[in-house]
Amino acid sequence: ESGERPGWTRHFMGAFPALKHRNYRLYAMSNVVSQVGTWLQNVAQGYMVYGITRSAFWVGFVSALYFIPILFFSLFAGVLIDKYSKRRILYITQSSQAILALLLGVLVLMGSVQAVHIAVFAFLLGCANALDMPARQTFMLLIVRREDLSSAISLNSGSFNAARIIGPSMAGIAIAQLGIGGAFVINGLSFIAVLFALYSMRLNEVIHSTHPNPWRAIKEGLSASFHHPVIR
Repeated sequence: ESGERPGWTRHFMGAFPALKHRNYRLYAMSNVVSQVGTWLQNVAQGYMVYGITRSAFWVGFVSALYFIPILFFSLFAGVLIDKYSKRRILYITQSSQAILALLLGVLVLMGSVQAVHIAVFAFLLGCANALDMPARQTFMLLIVRREDLSSAISLNSGSFNAARIIGPSMAGIAIAQLGIGGAFVINGLSFIAVLFALYSMRLNEVIHSTHPNPWRAIKEGLSASFHHPVIR
């Protein structure tokens, strides 16, 4: 990060110190693109499910299938993340979500998709996200210094909420211009930004040894969380 920067850049970096880190800048820019694509798909998915079924129950059911794996599998995901390279895990989860989005888009464009297909894809995307979310959160420790972690978390929160505004707005345009299948394809392609950012990062990742027994690791994690007043 050598070289003299313009005054406004130094002030901006001073306000958001996480942006001083090249790896975080790569992550942040690519993450915004990916999150916008994800919100675009969420809107298109609900719109399509209701269009096929005319049932509010099915819209809620498909959404629940996406979040159920996140609710129940995240505990096991934490054990896996401790044992393997976080960047490699993110390669797998981001690629999986891209492939699922593209496959769903192709099915829609072929005119052969049914509500049950969308439900299955929602569940599989939820499984990938159950591993992806904790991996991304702990990945922050690899790309920023600890003293800049609060800056990174606040910027992540800001980009997430910005994507919640931009994504659905773009979904309306994409559905009108390209159709629902095109919206799914756009989301699949948006993951390329994250995969390229991960590839471009310079990391020195160390895998720490963990419990061989995953159940004991989960039990100790829950116990530590419960007994820590702030986390509880």
